[in-house]
Amino acid sequence: MGLISWVRRRLGIKSPLQRRIELQELITRAWEVTDPASRDVLITYAPQRLNGIPDTGEIVWAWVPYAEDPEQGKDRPMLVIARHDTLRVYALKLTTKARPGAQNLMLLGPGTWDNHKRDSWIEMDKLYSIHHQGIRREASPLDRHRFMYIAQALADRHGWRVQI
Repeated sequence: MGLISWVRRRLGIKSPLQRRIELQELITRAWEVTDPASRDVLITYAPQRLNGIPDTGEIVWAWVPYAEDPEQGKDRPMLVIARHDTLRVYALKLTTKARPGAQNLMLLGPGTWDNHKRDSWIEMDKLYSIHHQGIRREASPLDRHRFMYIAQALADRHGWRVQI
């Protein structure tokens, strides 16, 4: 290790490359949308099988921070429901762990996004914005029937518009 690197590390000074990497991680990180206006969310269905871009109607995997500690998180399957802007999409988390009596979960069923073919549930009350570069991988498109069912439930619950 060179003297400059050692001094930077000891003083906590980050190199331009380290700052650029951290900025890129912040830009591409998934973040929870705490108060989406109903006019801002237009749910559409337009999956294009494994084209490298997250499309509405697809299940994708993205790193999502924990609510308790945003510096920690994990890769999770997410259902893309709408475009946020040209570089970001709106998505909902999937879970395989249903909590009895949970009002925020909606059964999605099994799919190819889970290697063990377990039932999955959509978490209906937390909307995330994910940058295209924050998508780890595309898993599979959700069939139109299940997507429409979820879209209607989201419209009823949140007042979001649906255009399918």
